[in-house]
Amino acid sequence: PGAHEGRPRHLDVALEDEFAAVTLSDLDDRPSARSGRLILSAGGAVANTGTRWNEERTGLVEWGGAPTVVEPIRGRVVLCGLEQAKGVEVTALDSGGRETTSSRLAERTEAGWEIELGWGGTVWYVIAVTR
Repeated sequence: PGAHEGRPRHLDVALEDEFAAVTLSDLDDRPSARSGRLILSAGGAVANTGTRWNEERTGLVEWGGAPTVVEPIRGRVVLCGLEQAKGVEVTALDSGGRETTSSRLAERTEAGWEIELGWGGTVWYVIAVTR
């Protein structure tokens, strides 16, 4: 048991959606606090196109098929404890995991670097930290 038991140390989340999975991982084999590149994912419900549930919602009537659809999440996250960060740029990734031309600067707040979610038509973002 540590001081941060039950919550992440480098990520504070405030979402508009009731159901979501939010993850933060480094892309350069460094701890998150010192990483220069991170990946943030924020997604909701996932289903194949055309999936249909029975009336009780206890089983599927139709499994559906491609493409699989992930519900984007709206809200904000704050990256906390980024050591010596001078700037944070966030770039949306496309469905193939490639960087798009859609990027934004995170806003520096007292709590850390605030990032808005739900823009760029994606659930994946690459975060570049300038030191």
